[in-house]
Order: sequence, then C-alpha cells, then structure tokens
Amino acid sequence: MPPLEAWEKVFVGDEFLVSVHNVQNCIGCHGGIEGVYDKDAAHEGMVRDPLEDSERACGVCHAETTELAATSLHQNLTGYQTMLTARGADLSDPLMEGAFDNHCTDCHTTCGQCHVSRPTAMGGGLLKEHEVKEVASMKDTCMACHGARVSNEYQGKNEGVEGSVHWLEEGMSCFECHDTSQYHGDGTEYAHRYDGAPGVDCLECHEEAAPDQSEIEEHKIHADKVACEVCHASGPYKSCYNCHVALDDKGLPYYTTDSSELTFKIGHNPLKSEDRPWDYVLVRHVPVAADTFAFYGDDLLPNFDNVPTWKYATPHNIQRITAQNESCESCHGNPDLFLTAGDVAAQEMAANVDVIVEHVPPIMPHPGLTEYEIPQACVGCHPEAAEEDWGLLNENIHSLDWVVEPAGEVILCEDCHSPEGSFAWAAAGYSDEETAEFIWSEYPLVTETSYRSEPYWLGLLGIGLAILIVINVVAVVVLVNRRSKSG
Repeated sequence: MPPLEAWEKVFVGDEFLVSVHNVQNCIGCHGGIEGVYDKDAAHEGMVRDPLEDSERACGVCHAETTELAATSLHQNLTGYQTMLTARGADLSDPLMEGAFDNHCTDCHTTCGQCHVSRPTAMGGGLLKEHEVKEVASMKDTCMACHGARVSNEYQGKNEGVEGSVHWLEEGMSCFECHDTSQYHGDGTEYAHRYDGAPGVDCLECHEEAAPDQSEIEEHKIHADKVACEVCHASGPYKSCYNCHVALDDKGLPYYTTDSSELTFKIGHNPLKSEDRPWDYVLVRHVPVAADTFAFYGDDLLPNFDNVPTWKYATPHNIQRITAQNESCESCHGNPDLFLTAGDVAAQEMAANVDVIVEHVPPIMPHPGLTEYEIPQACVGCHPEAAEEDWGLLNENIHSLDWVVEPAGEVILCEDCHSPEGSFAWAAAGYSDEETAEFIWSEYPLVTETSYRSEPYWLGLLGIGLAILIVINVVAVVVLVNRRSKSG
C-alpha cells in the first residue's frame, strides 16, 4: 500500500482535540511529563501505542469489547503459537523466543491500529488526524494486512483473474460478511482462524443453494463433499514459498521469500469436522520452511512435517459461473486442478500426505449418469444389474446396435469391461483396485447385432414406410387386375 508522508503519520487535527476521545488528553493515554519544555524530558515514559493495554485505555468506556478483544486472533498471537508449536517449536527456548519476538509479534493489532492508525506492521501512521473511526478503514486496515492475498483476490487485482462478484457488482465491504466478533473476539480462545465453525457461511445469504432447497443438481450432489470455493473461485490465487528470517548488520529484523505464484489446487480437507464436513477444499502453499528460523539455531522446527505446507484456504475471488463448474469433466478426471504428488516438493511430501489427492475423482464411465455407486457403474442404465438382470431401464438409453466411432464398431459390454477394453480406467482416475471391479469375465447375452448408424427409431420408421409402400403397391396391383377382368 502507498506510504504516508511523515507529517500525515503524526498530524493531529482539531476535530480530535475537541472530541470525547481527547478527554484524557495526550498524557492521559500516551504518558509523558506535563509542564516540561525539554523534548526528551517531556517524552520520558511515553507509550507509542497506549492501546497495547486496551483495557486501561479503551476499557474505561468499552469494557465488554476490550474484555472480548483479549480472545481475538487479531490481538493475540495464538494462531502463530498454535502452528509453530505443532511443528515442534519450543517457545520457551531462548533461541526460538528471540526469533518469535523479532519477527512474529508485529503481526497482531490493537484497538488503535484499526480505529486510529494503520497497523504498525504496515508502517503505522494516523488514519485521519488521530480521529477515532467507529468503522475501521477497509483500505488502510483490513487490506493493509490482508492485501497481497485476500484484497487482490477480492478486488480482481491478480492479472487475468476476475475478482469477486460481491465486490465488482455489489461493492460489499469486508464487514458485510465478517461480523465484529471476528475482529473483536467473542470470548472463545480459538487455536487458529479456521478453528470452530466457519466465520462466513455462504448459505446465510444463499439459502436457495442449500442441498435440500436447491434446484441445481450439483448442489445436491456435492454440498457435503466439496467446499463452495472449489466450484466458485473464479481462478487461481496466491501461494507463497520459503520464508526465512534474520537480522541485518544493524540488528534489524527482516525476512525473504521466493517469488509467489498463482495456483489453483484442490486437496483433501485437512480440517475435516462436523463444522467443515467436505472431502475436498482449496489449498494454498504458505511460506514456512523447515529452516525458516535457521539464522537463530538448528532444527528449531523439529516436527515440521506435523502440519501441511499446502493449507486449507478460502480464496475471496468468488463468482457464480467458473471454469471448474462448466461441466462434470472440468474437475472429474482433470489432475491439473488437484494437488497431486507431482505438485509437492520432495522435502515436503511427508507434511502434505493428508492433503495430497492420490486418486483424482474419475470421469464417469457413462457420460450423463450422476447416480451410481462404485463399482456398480452400470446401475443407472441397468437397475437390476446387481441381481444379474441386464435388462435396460429404457431401450433408448444406449442401443447395443448403435454404431460408434470408428464406424462399424458397436457398443458392447466388453468394449469397456474386458481386460482388452478401450476404456482407459486409469487415465480416468480409477485406482487399480477400482478398475478390477469393472473388469468382468461374463457379459449379458447379445443375441443379434446389426450395424447401422441411424438411431433405432429411424430404422423402425424406415421399415414402417417400406411396409406402407408394399401395401400400396399390392393394392394398386389388385385394383388394376380387377379392372382388367371387369373390362
């Protein structure tokens, strides 16, 4: 985001000076020594951000809010602590403690860093001459911290990727989906931001998409299996790699990362629960590496593989119609969309074993069928197949004498279901075990096969017309014979 001029960062305007928030005056919040004209003496004991202790400053009037704020992931560092300790970090180790204090503690906020100034992690600076904004600035606060990923996705700033319909057509702010409990906290100590029920539930606004109400067949089929974003993210989103932290020659902390990439990957749900029941979710790579803290010591993340580096993600570039929901085959049998072993770095395979999709959901063996259970892929057409009754549900489903390409070959069971069959089960995403269930040694009896390219009903129509012509010819002959005899 663009930096503020030096004077903009600190200029205090008249409107703040006469506002209720200046009742305590500068020293009442920031500290310092009153009545002293020497700069250094006057600033003795001064606190840059008095709202680090929000209960003392804001809690005088906003007691309930500040009490809840202590549980907010925006204010505490629980999310960092949860993930680092899961990877084996010992936060009581002086080496790890030093690394954490130098590089992780800036990535949290206080009441003031949303309502008064830009976040410190983004360089700080007053939002509007020290006025206390009741509603935080989306541009200068939310998008200041969540800009590289969320903001760019939401507003369509990633080249070639459409932004969210919620922004492009409706201009919705962050606050219209994310209620204040997600900023101020709700009194619950969450381990990380995806702990508990989803903070935003699409069905709260889109009730018609619920599987028991939707008229869209795909919603009924996929509702409990696939997260909404899998079908409705408009395209790729940002993944980051290889964050390493260190101190420069002056002792100032810095970090480096590899170039970010736009990726779109569907993975197994690493956070599957009653609240998040889906089998498949979108995942993105986060920049942590096994040696992220190597500057401070060796092996500070000894259990690095305990947590995936391709993590559960909720991209914000939402659209109704997307490339992946154009047809069943957009996803089924399309390994490019799924996180497979080939997408994962060798040193990260163990960490991501639970999210890697080993077998991509296969193409349906009979296009158009949606209701069948593997391995009985044929029950849509042959409902009594399990009872060895191979009668067709409808003779017009696929006629056994229908000519297919190349011309002259007919659709017979063995064309797909014999070991020499032409259907590429493995290429369609089926495992060896699943394929074995589809390879048969016995087939329904086909007593007669004719080779013609026209649909069956056209053949019947042709026969009917031929019969009519014959009848007419016979009738004409009979009439002619009768007239000749009478003459």
